[in-house]
Amino acid sequence: MTTADPEKGKADPKSDAKKDGKKDGAKADATDSLSEEDLELRQHLEALVATAIGEPKFEGAPDVTVPQRCEAIDALRAEVRSASATVAAIPKALKFLGRHYARLKHSYHKEAAGAPQVLDATRMRAFADVLSVVAMAYSDSGEDACESLRFRLAGSADADGGPFTLGALVDFDPWGQEYVRSLCAEVTKAWSAHEDESYDASKRIDKKKLEHLVVSIVPFQLRHSSEPDAVDLLLEVEMLDKLASHIDAHNYARVCLYLLSSCHFLPPPDDRIVLECAYNLYFQVKQFPDAAIVAIKLNDRQKLQVSGSFLPSPLSSLSSLSSFTSLSSPFTIFTLLSLLSFFSYAFLLPLESSWACPQHTHMHTRTHAHAHILTLSLLVPTSPCTASPLLFLFLSLSFSLSLSFFH
Repeated sequence: MTTADPEKGKADPKSDAKKDGKKDGAKADATDSLSEEDLELRQHLEALVATAIGEPKFEGAPDVTVPQRCEAIDALRAEVRSASATVAAIPKALKFLGRHYARLKHSYHKEAAGAPQVLDATRMRAFADVLSVVAMAYSDSGEDACESLRFRLAGSADADGGPFTLGALVDFDPWGQEYVRSLCAEVTKAWSAHEDESYDASKRIDKKKLEHLVVSIVPFQLRHSSEPDAVDLLLEVEMLDKLASHIDAHNYARVCLYLLSSCHFLPPPDDRIVLECAYNLYFQVKQFPDAAIVAIKLNDRQKLQVSGSFLPSPLSSLSSLSSFTSLSSPFTIFTLLSLLSFFSYAFLLPLESSWACPQHTHMHTRTHAHAHILTLSLLVPTSPCTASPLLFLFLSLSFSLSLSFFH
């Protein structure tokens, strides 16, 4: 029979002292690792947080007045705006504010539920702006809560602090691209909550507000070369038709390229919807050969015939192209005719068109290719520096078109 050691279960005060010493040392190291500038920024933000929520700076200090709270909230909003403009790592201002997120959120909800409110509506919207950006990285309620999105809807709609309304678009330029990308993820989750029957209906966000937010996000992303993000967002919320009002000659190529690439990963009928959207966008910017390629992928003869109907009639010479405003170059006509003849769709051309004749079918493909090489002066190169790049470009285009046909 063994006897228990009475000293074994007792706590060792020396070991506890060592642990406390290690914790204090870690805190000291963390403080020492900060530069003077970072330490000054952290102390400045801590002072702003204490003033914004109405806490005195030290015991026995006078109470914080309402104008002081308003100034602190405006200063925090300015700090957050400048911090959210970066696209690299988490900015230092957000790191220092993350530890105070729970205090800020508690103060905001307490102020919003109070009667009467001490802060005016403009300062409450600025308060919500600060919480929306900080919640992007430090939300403590889980991803499904969409706190950043909820505070955005309660925040300001423009740089001047105007309210969120369905009649005016939200200005996202002050908040940066990374913030908008994070907001898109929460918009998608909030949208899918409407299709989830197990989700609490009282916690769902109004669909009209989500749609208005999507309409505001898409032009921002297209202006900042984030076409894939804009397309993904519209696909998730089933609002792909909104792209047409934001497409122009500068961004159609990237948008349509992403649409054609993503259609291979979508199940029916979503893949066909994406292809039809790409066809309409190509047709909108008068890229009829590209529209014809999409029509062939859709196996839609009516759309292909519409693309072919834009050929001028009659065309006795290439000089008559100047009076036809829809097509601006003979190369466009040549490309469209080559597409139609390659897939034996030449019978879809208008009968009265002078192009609808046997020479534009497979009967004279070699003759037309030889004539096109002569037009580009590629048959007899005069110098390797001038002719070889053109010949390489011609062969590359021909090879890439052939690959897209057989895809």
